[in-house]
Amino acid sequence: MRISKTTWWHAGIPSQRLIAPIIVLTLATVGTLIYLLPGDTGGGVGAGAAVPRTTGPSAAALASFTAAGPSPAGSGSTSGSPAISRPSISRTAPSTLNRPAGVQVVREVTQVNAPDGTATVTRAATAKAKHCWDFRWQQDAQSAYRRNLSDPWGLDGKPGPDNGDGLACTQLPLDPSRAASKPIGSYEPPAASARAKSELVLPQSDYFGVAEDGLPNASTQLDKIDRQLGKAPSSLGFFQHWDTGYPATKVVSAWQRGALPVMTWMSMPGDGVDARSYSFTRILAGDWDTYLYKFAGDIVRTNLPVVIRFDHEMNGNWYPWSAGHDDWHNSPARYVAVWRHVWRIFQKVGANDDVIWLYSPARVDDIAGLSHVSSIAADYPGDAYVDWVGATVYWRRINQPTDYRANFGATIDQLRAVTSRPMFFAEIGALQTDAKSAPKQEWIRNTLAGFLADPSVVGFSWFNNVATTSEDPAAHDWRFNASSQTLAAFKAQIADPRIAAGVMPDPAGG
Repeated sequence: MRISKTTWWHAGIPSQRLIAPIIVLTLATVGTLIYLLPGDTGGGVGAGAAVPRTTGPSAAALASFTAAGPSPAGSGSTSGSPAISRPSISRTAPSTLNRPAGVQVVREVTQVNAPDGTATVTRAATAKAKHCWDFRWQQDAQSAYRRNLSDPWGLDGKPGPDNGDGLACTQLPLDPSRAASKPIGSYEPPAASARAKSELVLPQSDYFGVAEDGLPNASTQLDKIDRQLGKAPSSLGFFQHWDTGYPATKVVSAWQRGALPVMTWMSMPGDGVDARSYSFTRILAGDWDTYLYKFAGDIVRTNLPVVIRFDHEMNGNWYPWSAGHDDWHNSPARYVAVWRHVWRIFQKVGANDDVIWLYSPARVDDIAGLSHVSSIAADYPGDAYVDWVGATVYWRRINQPTDYRANFGATIDQLRAVTSRPMFFAEIGALQTDAKSAPKQEWIRNTLAGFLADPSVVGFSWFNNVATTSEDPAAHDWRFNASSQTLAAFKAQIADPRIAAGVMPDPAGG
């Protein structure tokens, strides 16, 4: 988003129990769907809930990447960015992201470090349904219940908000070697988990994302959004500067809610006061390599996928990395060189196994007539270095047309002239005015319908903030919930089953 230099972002029903073993055995024959409750995942970051990685550095090899960069012994991953042609995506096949609330598909991996420094996957856990009859002891059922109070399988009575007394599966025997279960009143977040990068890049259902100040760490704030919409986002966006390290807690928090984290990573300080030390010249000279190696190493250690939207809106003229800024000794060729330099460091460390690289220019018809701008074709790093493409697209003026083609057509045409990579629009929004809400509602309906109609679009993230811009210091409300009418329009569109959902919070508010 175009922003000012001084102003950035602102921020009962009785319990239903097992009655008789014969009923249990009868019901068990129906349980053919395979799921794994969050309660069955062990550990957190880098533990049992890790994403399976078939390539990449071993723990020993990773340790050789110190703050000063790689040692000669560190080889890292040799796999490149996957070759992705223009996708043909089924819009009827169910997505694993559209699963019952609170249920996560988890893969656990055990790795053995061989003498040669390689890492070998030795076990991948298979998911299974969890019902009372799947447990031997009441305490084990209670442990699974604690990790998801929304209780999709009815361990403590009817699934959903009508849970019983907080004691799961009381007909099961107590393990005499352990303390008896006690009623539970607090929610324990599930362990972070995710599918492999290759599956995330080409999803069966579109991602529905929200970027709002405070997310994804603010769980209460996210709960409110989830309940307003009746559907949890399957993607969460946030902004990150180069004067801070890798935000592992944000990535973990997003995946705990079943949401793909999308990080807009900006080579500038957070206060924006002096960005000259972050220039292309300094980056290409290797002055930032120590930071980059550490950042990439932290991605590997976190072991969860993340989208990196690197130095976005480069074709405009409002950021220090704008490719057309000749007064900063910038050029499209140097922008491409910086992108590839950062990507190659990540490749050496093995971080690209978990990173979805997103090339995201500004809407091209918004920069017409401005000085120091560049073209999408000139700035594009190349398919070998990019997984997704997209753009920042805002509806900024009340007199602008609201149809999809008028807002997205020119930018998509230029993107498609250079690549067939899938499209993810990581920053979209529409202006809210007190006088007129109907045009914004139309823009919401037309935009989201346009995404669903295009099989090469894999998702979007809505900029849900009140913010200023460099061209107008007045605060503008871009939120989908700026009014009850726009909220209703947005809610109706994202209810489409072709749009994936994340994990809803406990319906009872626990």
